Parts: sequence; structure tokens; C-alpha cells
Amino acid sequence: SPTCTIKVSGTTGTNDWYKSKATITLTANDAAGGYNLTTSTSPSYNGSSKTATQSDTTGTTWYGYVQDLGGNTNKCETENFRVDITKPTKPVLTITGDRTLHVVMKTTESLSGFKHFERRKANTSDAFEVWSGSTNPYEIDTDIVLELRAEDRAGNKSESAYTKHCNISGGTLVYKDSAPISPAPADGWYCQKDMI
Repeated sequence: SPTCTIKVSGTTGTNDWYKSKATITLTANDAAGGYNLTTSTSPSYNGSSKTATQSDTTGTTWYGYVQDLGGNTNKCETENFRVDITKPTKPVLTITGDRTLHVVMKTTESLSGFKHFERRKANTSDAFEVWSGSTNPYEIDTDIVLELRAEDRAGNKSESAYTKHCNISGGTLVYKDSAPISPAPADGWYCQKDMI
């Protein structure tokens, strides 16, 4: 009788997800009568390839069907596996407040699900730290570049960097999405002295 095995390979992420396209490989012995590698539960033996790839899926099973010249058949299958090759959208940051920078981050992740944000001040040797909430204050007393990362439950990460330009010659710093100062920063973000 023919025999077969199926192997799934790819870059493993976290929580039993693959974070790259998965390659499915069928190995068949004594299958001169035909074989097939498919996601169908209906046996067939007219396959043309013993390898396949799987993109994003919340769960799938692949089957191998083999047949020898005598008409004997056999079946093998993978365990159900999941693939998420799509990174979360880059974190989008909005700000409010005065000398304390209040940050609100947003991202979109529709497959494996959102895990957490990470942050660090750029141009430092600091490690990224987990940002447990969607908002958190930063005390700013100089120009700063803030690096942000969003991570999904498969381990995919996307990064953004935001620059804040500040005039700290006196008074209280005020951060705004727009302000009547000239010249305007190239990145569209503003920092000005409070006029008290």
C-alpha cells in the first residue's frame, strides 16, 4: 500500500501562528497510481505538484491522497495551522496637552489580533518598552523623536517614528496639531510657547 506524509514549514511567530507564507510538502511512497495535495476532504489522485503555499488564514488543514498502480489508496493530513503574514498598520499618533505629551496611538489588525504597542525615544540605546495602554504621558523638554511599534499576536511588527520640534527658550511648551507659527515644521507637527 502507498504511504505519505505532509510537512508544513515557514517562519514561526507567536501563539502557534506562522508569520510567513507556509510551504506544504507532500512526500509519497509507491504512489505511481497518482497523488494529490489539497485542502479538500474529497479524495482525488490527479495532482500535479507535491508542494503548495498557504497565505493568510485563521485556520486550515491540508490533505495528501496517494494511490499505487494496484488501486490501493492512503491519506495523510496536517494539523490545523494558522498564517498571518500581514503586519498591523503603522501606529498613528495624536497628541494633546502642554509640557506633558499625552499620546494616543491607533492601529488596525484584523487577522491574528492586536497584542500591544511598544515605544522608545529614538537615537538612544534604550530598548523598546511595552506600552500597556493606548495613552501615556511623556515629559518633553527638548526636541524628541519617538519611535512606536505595533505588534500583533502572530509576532508581526510595524514601526513609526514621530518628531516633535520645540522652542524651549521660556514659558510653557504647548504641543498642537496645528498652530500659527512660521516656518511650519515639515512633518506638520508644531510646538510653540504658551503666550501667558
